[in-house]
Amino acid sequence: MEASHRPESDRSNLWIYLSGFATFSTLIALLASPFLSKLLANQTLTIQPSQSQSLASVQVQPTAIGALRLDILAQLSQNRWVTYEIQIRDAQNQIVASAIEDAWTESGSEDGESWFESDLKSQLDLKTQQAESLTIAIHVLEHTDALGQAVAEPVSFNVSVVNGVSDHRFFWTGLVSTGALTLIAIRLRTKPF
Repeated sequence: MEASHRPESDRSNLWIYLSGFATFSTLIALLASPFLSKLLANQTLTIQPSQSQSLASVQVQPTAIGALRLDILAQLSQNRWVTYEIQIRDAQNQIVASAIEDAWTESGSEDGESWFESDLKSQLDLKTQQAESLTIAIHVLEHTDALGQAVAEPVSFNVSVVNGVSDHRFFWTGLVSTGALTLIAIRLRTKPF
């Protein structure tokens, strides 16, 4: 007696292989992405209110995966606010990207308990299409205390510029989704009809 061939089992095997390949590819991309980034600059800038300062130009190469990322960490005294502008300019001094950011620290006590809050980090991602030289500048627009009074103190910013950075949230979403599809395909394959 000859065994019967079920075409739907071939299709279910195909779905297992395709979804398994997608899961494996996403896992490899997730694991490899940190090794594809390159630190271009890491510098501390100290800037007076209403002044600006630039990092040395960085040479950016386009990447297949990832983007150019600026990580900026303001260093403020307690109960201070700063509003600053980030500008990225090309070799012709044209603005490629800009953003206005706020950083602040607040502390105090309430009902006998001390508290401290802050928001000092900002991040800007930029996808470049060609190799180019970029200049990153920060301009302090306003520096005040918690009451809104102008403060004449300089503000320090730690600036890190990395090329080829990937947003891992998408890799994790893809890994979970394709993994779930693989498990469903395996479950449907082993489920008796």
